[in-house]
Amino acid sequence: MRRQNSVAIFAPWLAVLGILLVVILPLWGAPPYGDDVRLHIYRIPVVQAFWAVGVPFARWAPTLNLGYGSPLFNFYPPLSAYLLTWLYLLADQQAAVAWNVLLVLALLAGGVGMFLVGRWLYGPASGILAAALYTWSPHLVYQSFARGSSSNALAMALFPWAAWGLLAVAARPSPLSVLLAALPTALLMLSHTAASLLFLGPLLVLAVTAVLVSPAPCWPRLAAVLLALGLGLALSAFAWLPALAEIGDTRYAQEAGNVAYQDHFADAFRWPEPTIAGVHNPGLPKTPGLAQIALGALGTALAVVVWWRGRRAAAGWQAAVTAVFGLMGLAVLGLSLAWSAPLWAALPPLQGLQFPWRLLDIPAFYLALTGGFILYRPFLVRRSRWVAAGWLAVVVALVLAFANMLPYLYPPRLHSLPAQPSLADVTAVQQQFGIYGLTAWGEYSAATVTIWPAALPFPGADEMVPLDAKVLHTPAGLTAVAGDPWRAVWQANLAQAETITLAVHHFPGWQAWLDGEKTAVGADADGRIQIAIPPGSHQLELAFTRTPVRWLADGLTLVGLVIVGVLLVLGRTAVRPKKATTPNKVADNRRIISLALILCLLLGSKIIWFDRVSNWLVVHPVDGRIPGKTTPDYGSFNAEIRLAGYEAQAPHHVMLIWQAVAAPTSRYAVVVTLADAQGRPLHVVVNDAPGYMSTSHWQPGQLTRDVYDLPLPEQPAPAGYTVWVGLQDVVTGEEVTLSDAESGTAVPVGRFKTPPPILNVADTQGVIFGEAIRLQQADVPDQVAVGELLELRLVWESLATVAADYTVFVHFLHPDGTLAAGQDGQPLDGRYPTSYWSPGEQIMDVRRWQPDLPPGVYQLEVGLYRLETGERLPVSGPQSGLGDRVIVGNVAVGGGE
Repeated sequence: MRRQNSVAIFAPWLAVLGILLVVILPLWGAPPYGDDVRLHIYRIPVVQAFWAVGVPFARWAPTLNLGYGSPLFNFYPPLSAYLLTWLYLLADQQAAVAWNVLLVLALLAGGVGMFLVGRWLYGPASGILAAALYTWSPHLVYQSFARGSSSNALAMALFPWAAWGLLAVAARPSPLSVLLAALPTALLMLSHTAASLLFLGPLLVLAVTAVLVSPAPCWPRLAAVLLALGLGLALSAFAWLPALAEIGDTRYAQEAGNVAYQDHFADAFRWPEPTIAGVHNPGLPKTPGLAQIALGALGTALAVVVWWRGRRAAAGWQAAVTAVFGLMGLAVLGLSLAWSAPLWAALPPLQGLQFPWRLLDIPAFYLALTGGFILYRPFLVRRSRWVAAGWLAVVVALVLAFANMLPYLYPPRLHSLPAQPSLADVTAVQQQFGIYGLTAWGEYSAATVTIWPAALPFPGADEMVPLDAKVLHTPAGLTAVAGDPWRAVWQANLAQAETITLAVHHFPGWQAWLDGEKTAVGADADGRIQIAIPPGSHQLELAFTRTPVRWLADGLTLVGLVIVGVLLVLGRTAVRPKKATTPNKVADNRRIISLALILCLLLGSKIIWFDRVSNWLVVHPVDGRIPGKTTPDYGSFNAEIRLAGYEAQAPHHVMLIWQAVAAPTSRYAVVVTLADAQGRPLHVVVNDAPGYMSTSHWQPGQLTRDVYDLPLPEQPAPAGYTVWVGLQDVVTGEEVTLSDAESGTAVPVGRFKTPPPILNVADTQGVIFGEAIRLQQADVPDQVAVGELLELRLVWESLATVAADYTVFVHFLHPDGTLAAGQDGQPLDGRYPTSYWSPGEQIMDVRRWQPDLPPGVYQLEVGLYRLETGERLPVSGPQSGLGDRVIVGNVAVGGGE
């Protein structure tokens, strides 16, 4: 019995450990190069600067925007920045280590929380399954690795804890359970604005459903749920309330309007292509996972059936809650897909999310938890004949979830981070990457800012200098009396009225007082603060203060803290009801051990095989070559950027893999040219951000995937095309020369074609050239008048692929076999050369010309040769007597005999 208890305790945690190690081990080493990594890491010195002057929290960050300041923390939830800064100090001020530790903590919290809530609802086996489906969700891994959003990762880590807290309150309310539900809800609101708001509505629906389906009295439980949710909102009100109320004073609407939401729907049902380990812009689909969708849908259907059939059963509420889980998850999943575009067009608030795939936070959580219902023990016990099928489905789903998620675990690495970022680094990164205010587009900066500053207003402006030092052109008679980064006091003795301008961006909250009375604070054309001072002796004070909504928000947070204290007191004195034993708490040790072994095997396969050997999911570059991609014979541009590989996919898709050999000295644009088979340009694409990143930001050694779709021009089929790729300097427009070729500026990277129509022509000639090309028919006119246009129709069939472009010769021969006249040229006037032909194709080659011949009867011979060497293709078949040519008919010119 003791052994069974030990297994029941430790086996589930061993399984959870295996799940977590799969996603945590890739965080050993340099941090993943996520899109938003710099936004988060460079907030460390900003928060440190607050703490250095004794300010624990400030809405206004005076060091941002090159010293002009930004209301960053009035809008961006502070949890990720403050937690990261704390970890940075604990990690001996190593920014990369702190970043990886933060992601590890988020993944641990999410995985453990999902296991606990799944176990609480359905039992240990279900908890393990739910934890695997959630932790291995491609969307969750994407948020941590490819996107690099620690705030969104923290939000998703808190989803299970917030849901568990409210469900526990709905099941058995108490002061302690209310408090334990409110805290993760508050932390969720402090983590990521969009994710928390998206989760809040479904969370409330979930908790209310749990209350309504419970056989216990409804109103006390509903009041406890609302209290827990309200307390969580109150505790975090200081962050979210001003953010929502004052967002109109920022550039958010302007910047959000620049994002076309139509281009960012999720592709939830696409399987990922094999990813190249370490490549930037891998092109992985935005999806909660195919296994998660399948098991989530199946769990939803089963929950609906079980609840409907056993509504009065003791465990019926689990089925009802699960059904709500699944239905909400599936509904939100549908809203993230392209078919919902009409809804997005009709609902402007949705468009404020910018990226429909952001909605995947919800199905990633709810469908994973719903999938755990498949192993709900009471359900399986009552339907024992389904046990084997259910477990087989779970094993297959776990393997599928693992394989679906695996390509997301091989991101590029960011090696260029300073170990100890400084405020000077913050300024440099804002200028270099255009991330003003340490947000993606500067969206939380003041709406009055129309042009970003080009440089610091004065040396040291981006340090924590006193506010009085930021006056531009201090007038005579204005003397600073006191000041800190958020407040300044001046004594003015002016002979005439003056207007002072500060190197500070105007924003609500900046308030001025003249001799103790409020005075207007304006903004100039560049959004900088301006204050008018009348002549005479005056005292002027300027400070960043609370607005009414900030006072309200801070007051709500204080009230929330008081309520927390009351609940702590009540929780210590309250009599706790005895914990009930329910059927779903009984562990099936054998099945749990099986799950643990399967998960550990999957972990081992990643470490031993997937991390080392190129396979159908992950490709590992070897000696500068990328397995499965064509390596060009040349492709080094200025010895800085090389074309490491490419792939041309019909009908008109080109994938380029670039590698920065050294740090690029200039910003380069990729030039992709679609040319016809004769090399004449038809379409040119110039991309100054290949792989969605400027080449000036590429790190030495970095691989970048760069994809192009080149629609072929509308012209008669068949036709052949060649794609050429080069680089040009963005500033000068000059083409970059190839350093590993004798000359040239472009590399051929693919060939496309529009194939010929199916002709179904019978073979009347029976002539084969070089065992690769058959002449099936030759339609030769019997006669032609002198000076009349001759039309000859030849039908070729490709028997095998040929690498050369052969030229067709058509000769008029005298009766003695000597040459009278001729015409040479590639098939179809070069529009579709022989190197483009595919076996089985039939090509109608119509040749027209006016032979300058005297009247008479001439033989017409046809053959193929290489223009470069003059070498002809030999003839085989019934008419092979001439060796390398064939007589296709006689033509009477001018009616002569």
